[in-house]
This record gives sequence, structure tokens and C-alpha cells, in this order.
Amino acid sequence: MNHMLKEPMKSFKTAAFNPSSGIVQIQRHTYSPVALPEHLPLRPAEVNEQLSLEKLYVLPSIDDFIAQRLRPEILDAEVLSPAYFRTVLSQTRSSLRGYAKKHPRSARRFGRLALLLDEETGLLELLQMYRSALLQG
Repeated sequence: MNHMLKEPMKSFKTAAFNPSSGIVQIQRHTYSPVALPEHLPLRPAEVNEQLSLEKLYVLPSIDDFIAQRLRPEILDAEVLSPAYFRTVLSQTRSSLRGYAKKHPRSARRFGRLALLLDEETGLLELLQMYRSALLQG
């Protein structure tokens, strides 16, 4: 182990520091200027950035994994608008009834699905009535 201590340091060079250069050369080395952001008086609640420590300490949990797996993958965000959703719901309901007529062996299944969509439509109408009642006071 003593022979390791007696060996000179092989090479220690980085792009920013060269140990063979003097302190004057290191001090007067020209670096590219760093543009600093403008200083604005912001309160912590107004800052939109996530704190660095929070980024380091956030670890995914089993709840995050479950939420990610259960979250639906929506390819068309327009479906989330209420008017478009109602349109798609009624079109789907009518197409299920058409499939039930075309495929008599699966008519019962298609009929069940259409009934579920009818119940969903009824719940949406009930929700709309409650909303309008709350808005009217």
C-alpha cells in the first residue's frame, strides 16, 4: 500500500482547470458570459417552478403507479367537451341498437350496452337539472 502513496498523480486535467497553469492564468481566463434572469420580486406562491429539493425527493409510490394504470388514455381531447360527449354518446347508443338488429345472436349484449348508455344519458340529464336548480337559487 505504501508504493501507491509514493507514485505521482498521473494526470488531473479538466476543461476548466489545468493544474500546471498559474493562478494568474486561471484568474484571467476568459469565460463566456452568463446571462442572469431579471430580478423580479416574486412571492413563493407566484413561482411556477418546482423546487429542486422537491424534484430530488419525489419518488413514485404504489398510489402513483395505480393512478397511472387507471388513468384512461384519451386520444381525442374534444371528447371531453360536454356537447361533443353527448353527441358521441347518442351516436354510440344508436349504433349499438343497429348492431343488435344485424347480429341477432349478440342482440342481448348490445341491448344491455344500449341500456347502460341510456342510464348514463339519464344521469347526465339529472345532473343538468341539478346544476340549473343550483344556479337559479
